[in-house]
Amino acid sequence: MQAAEALSKTQSSVTYAVQQIESALGVKAFEIKGRKAALTSTGQFLYRRGRTLLEEAGALEHAARKLSAGWEAELGLAIEILFPTWLLLDCLQRFGQVHGSVPHAGWVAERGDDDIVLLDSGGEACSCAGAKTRRV
Repeated sequence: MQAAEALSKTQSSVTYAVQQIESALGVKAFEIKGRKAALTSTGQFLYRRGRTLLEEAGALEHAARKLSAGWEAELGLAIEILFPTWLLLDCLQRFGQVHGSVPHAGWVAERGDDDIVLLDSGGEACSCAGAKTRRV
């Protein structure tokens, strides 16, 4: 009943849709326990996989919006061999927290006394202490 309410459908239309999906896939996703339907182990797997696919679809939409806003499709870095990996990863993580992901900047990180500064196409920056950068 909760699924029907959440989808603004009747219980019978949800049951029919589930049966159609199970038939098309050749699997049993639900089992009836009393008056309730419960996911089978196959259903639990399909549920987890479906959620992952929906998250990926959302990420794809987000990436498309970023690209249409002028972001680059790829992050390009040239890192000096002596540059501390932990610092680079920390900077990329911070950039991802600010911008939702870590694509779209092309900078060279060099060891130095200044900060790492990663910029998006709008000029917004995220900096990390320990290095200087120059545009590629």
